[in-house]
Amino acid sequence: MMNILYIHGLDSSPKPEKIEILKQYGAVIGLHLDYKKEEDPFKLLNDTIENENISYIVGSSLGGFLGFWLGEKNSLPCLLFNPAMGMRSIDVSVERNYNKCPKRLIVLGEQDDVVLPYHTIEFLRPLSRKKTKQEIIIDSTMGHRISDKNFEKYVQIQINYLKDDAEYHMGGILGSSPYDDIKLCLKDKDVMENKMDKFFDVPAKQTATQYKHYDQTGNSKTHITQYFLKNGLVLITCDDWSTKMTNEENLRDIISVNLIGEDFKNFLATEAY
Repeated sequence: MMNILYIHGLDSSPKPEKIEILKQYGAVIGLHLDYKKEEDPFKLLNDTIENENISYIVGSSLGGFLGFWLGEKNSLPCLLFNPAMGMRSIDVSVERNYNKCPKRLIVLGEQDDVVLPYHTIEFLRPLSRKKTKQEIIIDSTMGHRISDKNFEKYVQIQINYLKDDAEYHMGGILGSSPYDDIKLCLKDKDVMENKMDKFFDVPAKQTATQYKHYDQTGNSKTHITQYFLKNGLVLITCDDWSTKMTNEENLRDIISVNLIGEDFKNFLATEAY
């Protein structure tokens, strides 16, 4: 069995429910860290890895950021939920190594407005992965907080991923494009919706506007349209960032289309080509 290190996020703690899920696969070490007071959390966790013979890392948010670099330093596989790679509210020193982590599964919540998926992907894009087998999953139903159900689901996926004995089938795809003008973003979103309305036979459709808590001015929001198909989901969104967030955080308006499920796989097999 594995020795698992679970690293929680900022202002959080090792949740007993998640510890119990991990215990199905090995012994679990979950330290309760006060990141704002701990002098060197990276060293503390690295010492734990060495002293407890850790063989697998699971981390979330700031814990995912630490887990990323601990996995690289110690050549350990890891599962990271919404790792705060591109943006963090506090600075934490880490030792940066590259191409040592053997396998890494990164799960990003598309609705995360604390650690933005776009920032994480932009951080990861230029990094060399010649010796690292890395998979990134963008979950359209997930925000920053990870439910026990999602946590268990992705732990199971990662365990099979480590074994190299599971078959994987593409069940969805995500595409996105940045805009300098939200009016153009919304216009293209309308065009996509019109095409969706014509392509699928009377799908259930739902629209909403969700404000982004990351922008405390309350002026940033996401325009969402969801198509609930018989065996799947299509999600079309426009991220509408305020001028303040664009100027201070370099965030751009983005349109995203996420297609998930059996209907999409059937479309790929019969219509796409």
